[in-house]
Amino acid sequence: MTDTTPCQKLTSKFIKTHNGRIFATANYSVISIVSAPMLLLFALACSVSTSRAELISFKLDTNLSFKTQSNIQPGKFTEVCGKLKKGNLIRWQFDSSAPLDFNIHYHEGKEVIFPYKMNAIKSAKEELLISLDQDYCWMWTNKSSEAVKLEMNLRNAQAQ
Repeated sequence: MTDTTPCQKLTSKFIKTHNGRIFATANYSVISIVSAPMLLLFALACSVSTSRAELISFKLDTNLSFKTQSNIQPGKFTEVCGKLKKGNLIRWQFDSSAPLDFNIHYHEGKEVIFPYKMNAIKSAKEELLISLDQDYCWMWTNKSSEAVKLEMNLRNAQAQ
């Protein structure tokens, strides 16, 4: 048995073909011919709505550490973000089952600042001294054709 997405279920229920022509149906009766551009827009909307990018928030104010894991689907990303205070020293590490593109970034207006940026890496372990009160994000992008398992943790080394 294969899994179907809501878009696949909707498409199979309301879009039918007969003698090479595409029809929209309601209560399984033909009501009109669907134009190719309309069908293309529907398919595009379905592909966007089924994207599996994962956004995870953390708080190190109340916890000294944060751990998470994720399965990053092909062509998707996982981003772990949280507010950090100037002067904190964050010890971070991650391990993945296959190489991922990785960065740590934050935003200053429209500019994106990258304290770390590495391509095709399976693991890393570093420290980041926080220079600004800011939301910082750890981000992994899976450019492979297979899902990749990711485990990561952050620890505030200067939290008392």
